[in-house]
Amino acid sequence: MKATQGTGFNDPTFKSNWNSLDATNVYRGAYHFLTSDTDPVEQAKFFVAAVKAAGGVRPADMPPSLDVEWDIHISGGKVVLGPDGKPRDFWQDVEPDVIVAKMDAWLSYVEQQLGRTPMIYTSRAWWLGRIKNESAIKKFAKYKTWIADYSKSGLATENPPDFKDHPKSLWQFSDGGKVTGIANGGGNLGVDVSIFKGTKNDLKKEFGIP
Repeated sequence: MKATQGTGFNDPTFKSNWNSLDATNVYRGAYHFLTSDTDPVEQAKFFVAAVKAAGGVRPADMPPSLDVEWDIHISGGKVVLGPDGKPRDFWQDVEPDVIVAKMDAWLSYVEQQLGRTPMIYTSRAWWLGRIKNESAIKKFAKYKTWIADYSKSGLATENPPDFKDHPKSLWQFSDGGKVTGIANGGGNLGVDVSIFKGTKNDLKKEFGIP
């Protein structure tokens, strides 16, 4: 569930969402959306504060996650467009090595403060477009990867392209899922759905859940 974005957005439903799963068998997890415009350590502090205020991370929780992808801005209620008339990704103004450094700073701080090795959520398409060098993912070998790659059939039976040097642990295969009791944005929007290919015990081993 989303906790924070940048240094200025704290999801107003995060604490209630987080606590509502405390006594269930659902493996809950919190993520932060990394933005291009503010210091990554300040963003990490913002995320950690939100998670701790909600009760913190249990050993049985999923790892905290860093969402790094298209950084689209809204101004005056409208999506900011680039010269090509398409939504502008503000990471396009940041050098690839700086993006990698920002990720590294956030991940290191969160791991130190929460005592769990975070996970990276990203899109291989975005990575190749902004960081360009696929092998740069090797710098983050200690962190599990959660890949967004929407399948054509939506059956989650395909195998989307992996990072050659860092195979995925989770795959978000659709943003159009329907889950009873869950409304995305309070309306009829789809729910993001992911798949882990393995048993329950495999999942626990993969993500360090006792």
